[in-house]
Amino acid sequence: MRTFNYIAAIGALCAFGCTKAAQVAAPAKEPVITQRTSAADTGGLGWLTARNERGEAGLVTLSRVNVEAEQVGSYAAVSVEHHFHNAAKTVQEGTFRFPLPDGALLTGLRMWIDGKPMEGELVEREKAKKIYEQIVDSMQDPALLEWEHGTTFKLRVFPIEPEREKIVTIRYLTPLEQRGSDYWFVQGTRQGGESAKLPELSIHWQGKPVFSERAVQVGRSIEIAATAPAEAQREERSDGVYTALRIRPDWSRVPKPNSKPVQHWIFAVDTSRSSLEERKLTLEALKAALAQLAPTERFITLTSDLETHVDPRGFDLASAASIASATKFVEATPADGATNLSALAETVAKLSASAPNAAVVYFGDCEPTWGVVEPNALRTSVSQALGQTSFNPVVIGASVDTELAQSLAQATSGRVLRARQPAQVASFVQGLRTQRPRLNAIEVSALGGAEVYPKGKLSLEQGEDLELLVKTAKGQDVQSAVSVQAVLGSRKLDLLPRAKPVPTRFVAPRFGSRFISALERDNQPKERVVAESLNYGVMSKYTSFLVLESEEAYAHYAIQRRAAQQADAPRVTGANLDSLNADDASISLNRIQPGDPEIYVDAPRDSQSVTVELPNGERKRALFDPEANRGRGAWMVRFLVDRRTPEGNYEASAFIVHRDGRSELRRVAYTVDRSAPALDVAVRRTPNRANRYEVTVTQRGPRADRDLRRVEIRTPDGRVVQLNAVRWAEFRGSFRAPPANTDAKLRVVGFDQALNQSITEITLP
Repeated sequence: MRTFNYIAAIGALCAFGCTKAAQVAAPAKEPVITQRTSAADTGGLGWLTARNERGEAGLVTLSRVNVEAEQVGSYAAVSVEHHFHNAAKTVQEGTFRFPLPDGALLTGLRMWIDGKPMEGELVEREKAKKIYEQIVDSMQDPALLEWEHGTTFKLRVFPIEPEREKIVTIRYLTPLEQRGSDYWFVQGTRQGGESAKLPELSIHWQGKPVFSERAVQVGRSIEIAATAPAEAQREERSDGVYTALRIRPDWSRVPKPNSKPVQHWIFAVDTSRSSLEERKLTLEALKAALAQLAPTERFITLTSDLETHVDPRGFDLASAASIASATKFVEATPADGATNLSALAETVAKLSASAPNAAVVYFGDCEPTWGVVEPNALRTSVSQALGQTSFNPVVIGASVDTELAQSLAQATSGRVLRARQPAQVASFVQGLRTQRPRLNAIEVSALGGAEVYPKGKLSLEQGEDLELLVKTAKGQDVQSAVSVQAVLGSRKLDLLPRAKPVPTRFVAPRFGSRFISALERDNQPKERVVAESLNYGVMSKYTSFLVLESEEAYAHYAIQRRAAQQADAPRVTGANLDSLNADDASISLNRIQPGDPEIYVDAPRDSQSVTVELPNGERKRALFDPEANRGRGAWMVRFLVDRRTPEGNYEASAFIVHRDGRSELRRVAYTVDRSAPALDVAVRRTPNRANRYEVTVTQRGPRADRDLRRVEIRTPDGRVVQLNAVRWAEFRGSFRAPPANTDAKLRVVGFDQALNQSITEITLP
């Protein structure tokens, strides 16, 4: 079996990490954990299949999964760490797969290579392909990351060392699930393979452990209560301000619909070649939909591929016999040909002309491959053809175009369902019969050079929210940059929320995802799509994801390291402003040395005053620093910690007087630490690679006192390498063996949380 130096992982990912500031925040409400089945696809956990060099099934098993999630506005930032163990005495080659939840954005991949974690990088597709081919040509076995289908991707993993662990971490953003006024983070445990139980699963929410079990049944959904996000959330970057606006109409001002209920149902089933894999579920979904019809309702079935075929019986009253006949008609249609949605719309238009109060329920992947396929043109074509007939896609399959389905439904005042089980379809059809208040003429537009998605004419039904993603220039008021108006007869209803935007993170990549999708759908030049994809860290059809084994490899191929810098930044470990009221504050401070440290109070800029009381009773008035808190601004005060101050724990308080006169008291604990960390250093030759060394650095002492923050090594030939944290107070890394005539001394420098440092020199074995 060949060995390799570089891991090339080409696929659909974006790469940006989580940031952190040590904070003290008001206690969030305790999480509520349920195990009900979510209506949405909650994703799941990765699995790995392995084979040895003879092609025999390997002995690599999942030993544990650690999930860390935190709320960022209406989304959760999730990190899922998988630990696989190779019980065999031989090297294994594996394939790792991971299913993302509905609506999730992949934000990073980390994999351990030669004893250290390596972050991937988003690069232009052709460049990634060229590097990959160079690696293959040099007989160095790569690992290939690629989308397998839908929201599942796979990664070839080699080598998996004998009797060793392989750790793979996936990071992504996923929308919180909304049920009425409640919001939930839902962690699925769906897995491929034959395993019925997970050996061990732990979940941390907002930095606190909320779930930890062994032998977890696969298929469960673990739900954790989140806080209701603000109506307006913003993130500021150097290129502008990004705002997420949640549109929630006052439905008491919207008149009840006076339209007649559906009298004629048109059920259209995708029978193209791509539907073959989901044929069983599609038929079950059709039967579930037909079973909801009343005996007085008429229906007809169509099959849709390259051409549209109409059941020769025509419209018929719903009965056991007519439903059985309709099902047989669909079952008798072979799955073949392409998907032609424009032809389907033309056939429906002819049928609905003589069938008043009709509605179309479409079953398929909504991925046109024939006829009109350009999304904007198809939306116009379907809307004009159907007129007053609504198009209601029931999207089925692993690879689907939910964005197009939503666009077609919006254009025809329809609804969309992402279906995975027949019971969902039954409820969906029942909902289509319910006459709920609806706004069919919502016009969304951007003003003054701003950009907004989605835009144009939209529709909204009672019980639904509409989220807009807006980019404005710095200093531009978002309320004056976006117009959201609904037409009600002769008057217009302003739907734009007037709430003050709350600072949060990850709004920019969410905007970027919609922006890049629009560029692709508009057939914009490749160069522009690539540039924006790299700018936002969001995958496009012209970019790929590449993972190499070392920083030297990235430098060799002239790949700028964005992901590693972001992923190595500390993560938020407690509640933050996203999980609190907009006027709450957090205070940053942690372990410090005697000297002149700073306290940052993340209070609103328009607060009347912020005063900090120190442990000795001294009070200092804070000043607002617009450059603090990563450019978002914060109140700052400096104070003196005397050199003679004993080591130990202390507490300061911040008194905030808000703009409206309301007072708030916040406290922050910190530790004075003057002791350099005591380190144990172990160095060995990397197994099977005589030209490399592995080094492990561990801090000695009681676990509660360990606070090792960063470790750097200077190799005998003068290179500086930063080691990676593998667990608390333990760091690992590797480096090339120095030339034979070099003084074989390795210098190890460790920094603790207070930036005390210790230096150790050892001779290489």
